[in-house]
Amino acid sequence: MIKIDKEKCSGCGNCVEACPFGVFEIEDGKIIVKHPEKCRKCRACVSACPNNAIEIED
Repeated sequence: MIKIDKEKCSGCGNCVEACPFGVFEIEDGKIIVKHPEKCRKCRACVSACPNNAIEIED
């Protein structure tokens, strides 16, 4: 499961660019998990987020 802390998220889009599976999209200036079923828990998004706004639970 992917959790995005909306208060920490700046909507920078780093996770959108870093994710090789197309899980995220920007909507209304914030990141949303558009396709959670595509997530392979590689954590590229977690590494790319400058605000530590993304958490992936196993």
